[in-house]
Amino acid sequence: MKAPVIVFTYNRLDHLKKTLYALERAKGADESELYLFADGYKGDKDRTQVQAVHAYLREYEKQSLFAGVHAVYRDGNKGLAESVITGVGSVIEKYGRVIVVEDDLLVSEDFLDYMNAALDHYESHPDAWAVSGWSPDVPELGMLSADTFLWYRSSSWGWATWLDRWRMIDWSMKEYPKFRFSVKKRRKMNRGGADMADMLDMQMQGKIHSWAIRFAYAESMNDKLTVFPKISMVINCGRDGSGTNCHDERTEAGEHGSRPDGRNGRESYHWGDTLPGRALDRKIYRFYSGSRLHCLKWRIKSILNRMGIKKF
Repeated sequence: MKAPVIVFTYNRLDHLKKTLYALERAKGADESELYLFADGYKGDKDRTQVQAVHAYLREYEKQSLFAGVHAVYRDGNKGLAESVITGVGSVIEKYGRVIVVEDDLLVSEDFLDYMNAALDHYESHPDAWAVSGWSPDVPELGMLSADTFLWYRSSSWGWATWLDRWRMIDWSMKEYPKFRFSVKKRRKMNRGGADMADMLDMQMQGKIHSWAIRFAYAESMNDKLTVFPKISMVINCGRDGSGTNCHDERTEAGEHGSRPDGRNGRESYHWGDTLPGRALDRKIYRFYSGSRLHCLKWRIKSILNRMGIKKF
């Protein structure tokens, strides 16, 4: 059985149309159930855009190429974090696995084929936490002999996971006080990038509202890794300032993000079951973390912030 596909949307109709167009043309869409979670408006400023999205999806339900469409229209605005946590939670409990896409992503024609095959292959892998369809723009990854590799940082740009992993997450973050001043735990989480522990601090301080950093925290604390394709199957088309969250430009797919062709099922994938090796590991880390000087400045700022010193 194909994993259900979940799409989260809010007020960007043009982006949503492009996302759904690409998904419909992915191999396996006609065998997949589609769940649409459309958030509500915050007030008069976004009312018209949100209503346009809802009106479009009501028509889309009647003519979609997916096996079935299930749409949830929010009366109020939950925000992306709460929408993902509750939306994924409700669907994954029913199916045991999910594939998740937000409304600013363009996927390749073999995206669903790859995601379903990877969910099958890695379900019993002791280290696998999630599957990503996107991959960082590190050209050297193209030289890997396998089509996939495992790494320390999850991705929210087209991803999938299983029910047993999802149930391991404590969204209330009861253990955060023990993490906050633990050098060992912070260093462990920051293997995926120098910014990760600090983003979790920002989440707990109410400066950001992110499901993804809590998802990544649970991954790290449970000693798990995310599966990445060596060639990205996802491109973000929402970097025009219209999104809820802002991402660093280094995470945008570039030429490395070209789409692989000729994949015809799980037998055609050469699965990688380990980290990519020390040299590539450092390059991926730098991709997320920036230069050594940038990392040092980030580390100093992080220490001062936890000490309650805002400026120096």
